[in-house]
Amino acid sequence: RSSWVSSSFALYEYSVNTTTRATNRPIVMGQESIEAIRAGIKTMTRRVINPQPDYFYSMSFGRRGGPGPHTAKFGKIPRDVMCPFGGEGDRRWVREAFQIAHKVQGKTYSVIPPTGTTDKDGKVFYRAGYKVPDPDRHGTIKWRSPIFMPRWASRLTLEIEEIRVERLQRISFDEIKQEGVRIPRTENGIGIRLTGDHPPIFYLHRKEKSRSWTADELAAAHFASGWDCLNAARGFGWETNPWVFVLRFKVLKS
Repeated sequence: RSSWVSSSFALYEYSVNTTTRATNRPIVMGQESIEAIRAGIKTMTRRVINPQPDYFYSMSFGRRGGPGPHTAKFGKIPRDVMCPFGGEGDRRWVREAFQIAHKVQGKTYSVIPPTGTTDKDGKVFYRAGYKVPDPDRHGTIKWRSPIFMPRWASRLTLEIEEIRVERLQRISFDEIKQEGVRIPRTENGIGIRLTGDHPPIFYLHRKEKSRSWTADELAAAHFASGWDCLNAARGFGWETNPWVFVLRFKVLKS
């Protein structure tokens, strides 16, 4: 693996296998992740272990007394850390930004339910992939947070095929592609964002300023950029190389 992606001290990774029956719980995904999953190019996700272990002592996954939360032991004195993502065979239904609207007099939609109706009587709209047919006529949608999405409104269910623990920078170029990273392209070729929070060009320039970059390195820069946009403010940025849960999954057909 490239030394730029894998740090010199990210030496260990741990496989997790379980034989208990599958559970079905929610998992939140962002707009870009949803679009990548639906396009068939995202089959992995990484989630921060919080709190982080000061020293990785050992790790064991299992269920106490049958189905329930998985636990992992960390630290010189082992302590239980909750792993909310389960194990192989477990299912996670996806929560995403959404809105529910109701037809008014059979013509236009309103997010205010008519008297005597409930959310289930309305139509679910999803932010990922949504295109306003006529912005001047329909205006913009005020999306609901994914955490409020009910189970019945979810359109994606994932089944975990593998789960393990490793350092973030242990990720390989191949797995960066499996994370659904897409490099934007313009009329002049590959587009690299130069502005905003944690732009990809920032990571490339910190590596080497005076040479061209490979497609793998560009993808890695975009992954690091996207990771920091979500996690740097929480203290788990790319450079901190946090311990993460690595989930490989497949999409179940409706």
